[in-house]
Amino acid sequence: IAHDEGLYVGRARTIINTNNWFTPFDAPHHKTIGSYWLIALSIKFLGFSEFSARFPSGVFSILSSIITYLTAKEFISRNNSFIAAILLPSMPLWFQYSRYASPDIPFIFFILLAIFCIIRSFKILYHSKSSGNYLFICGLSIGFAFLLRSFMVFLPLLAALPFIYSLKQFWSISRLRIFCVGLFVGLIPTFLFIYFAFNNYGIDSLNSLVGFATH
Repeated sequence: IAHDEGLYVGRARTIINTNNWFTPFDAPHHKTIGSYWLIALSIKFLGFSEFSARFPSGVFSILSSIITYLTAKEFISRNNSFIAAILLPSMPLWFQYSRYASPDIPFIFFILLAIFCIIRSFKILYHSKSSGNYLFICGLSIGFAFLLRSFMVFLPLLAALPFIYSLKQFWSISRLRIFCVGLFVGLIPTFLFIYFAFNNYGIDSLNSLVGFATH
């Protein structure tokens, strides 16, 4: 298996062995702890095996296809949306990463979910009260994506900026507030991780996290 797949599994197993879900390592760690949580949870409930380590990627790959379908359906027919959804898992690189023990596929799922929610919120703005719910989930998803891949979340957000800017008339103070509440809730696990890491390792924990992102 690829060397970083082994690293993710090994670190996830360390979390289980130490029963420490925030600071299981002997030194400051360069990634947010959420990178390992899904694999650790899968191993904890399904036992230690190749299947359990790769199980989260497989599940979130399926969910990503569903979100792709729902997003496409906002713009094109159901039949074409279905084709878009089944084309995604047919891509060799996607297929490979869908059976790979890493946080990449779950990270992509939460980004796709955030994009779908903001599109859906805009589409139903004037005829449904659930528009705010989608904005909350959008912020929540971005917070979870940060927990999984830290500052990498800014890359897809920057790519989406032109679309977000095109909806500038959609954004109001109340909608921004709902989005920010969701974002704050989604970032709570990351805040806890930073708090415990800072208590254990001091300022080196922050330097390691930021340094890895800017390396």
